[in-house]
Amino acid sequence: EKTVMDVYNAVAEITDPGVPAYLKSLVNGADAEKAYAAFLEFKDVVKRNQVKSVGPAATAAPAKYYPIDEAAKSLSDASYPFLKEVDWLSSIYLKPLPGGASMKDT
Repeated sequence: EKTVMDVYNAVAEITDPGVPAYLKSLVNGADAEKAYAAFLEFKDVVKRNQVKSVGPAATAAPAKYYPIDEAAKSLSDASYPFLKEVDWLSSIYLKPLPGGASMKDT
């Protein structure tokens, strides 16, 4: 968890604070909020159901992982409408973040 937060904080330091609102303006905001809420719920379920020790390889997920399966399904259901709206071929992915350097400047 600390490593993930270290990466998050490092990216936050180099990202213009207006980026999230700008990206959200490109899609249906309600769908983005639902996807985000489902992601946070999924994170919490996985955190509560951590593997305590290495065991034999399972051929099917044990019933004890049902909460993770359900949270994953909820995340998928909430995220799909949002993900369908994203223009994955947009040239925006080639542009620098607002306030950031372009690729030619690095």
